[in-house]
Amino acid sequence: MGKRLAILALLLSAQLLTAYGCAMYDPHELDSALSKSVERVRDLQGKTIDDAIQVLGFPSSQDTIAGKQFIRWMKTGFAGGMPLSCTVTAEIDQKNVIVHAAISGNNGACMQF
Repeated sequence: MGKRLAILALLLSAQLLTAYGCAMYDPHELDSALSKSVERVRDLQGKTIDDAIQVLGFPSSQDTIAGKQFIRWMKTGFAGGMPLSCTVTAEIDQKNVIVHAAISGNNGACMQF
């Protein structure tokens, strides 16, 4: 009975890690891939929306809130039956220059940017 419980605990732990996008990647690879994604998004500040489209592809949505224009790119998926998502949000000025860009979401999904 003890072995069965240990195996069940191990399987559950593996599934939970997979759900958070961690089990499929070496921790160093995960950190490196996430760092590159964050760096790519950070580097968009000061560039045009056309530059962002070349890096990220076509945006998923565009909104105007309180007179400010926001462009969003979204990636979604599943790992271990759990949904994953990541969003890049860029605020652009009247000249279509990115004044602020941020990335947020699950590690597994954000590595796709």
